[in-house]
Amino acid sequence: MADSAPPASPQTFPKRPRRRKRFQVGLAALLVLITLPWSSQAAALALHWAECGHLPIVGDNFAAAYEYYLPSDGGYWDHALSFIPFFGPSGYWCTEKEAQFGYHHAIYPGI
Repeated sequence: MADSAPPASPQTFPKRPRRRKRFQVGLAALLVLITLPWSSQAAALALHWAECGHLPIVGDNFAAAYEYYLPSDGGYWDHALSFIPFFGPSGYWCTEKEAQFGYHHAIYPGI
C-alpha cells in the first residue's frame, strides 16, 4: 500500500488589514464626491437632450443675468458644462418660447 499524503489544504490568501480596505473605500468615496458636480451637470444635459430630442436651451442666472443660450450660440457649451460646477446652468428648455418666460436671450453669447 502506498503512503498517502495528507490532503492538501486549499490555498489561502493573506488577509488585507482592515485599515487598507477602509482607506480604499474612503478614497473611492472622495473621488465620487469630487467628480459628482461635473457628472451631474453632464447627466442633466443628457436627460434633457433625450427629453427634447435635440440639444436643450440652457439658462444661466449667474449675477442675476437670467440669460438663455441657444445651441447655435457661441457660449453654449461654456454654460451647458460649466468649469465651476456650482455656477452651472439654472434651467433647460426644449423651445425658445419656454425659455423666454423669465429669461432673455444673451446679448453677447460668445463671451
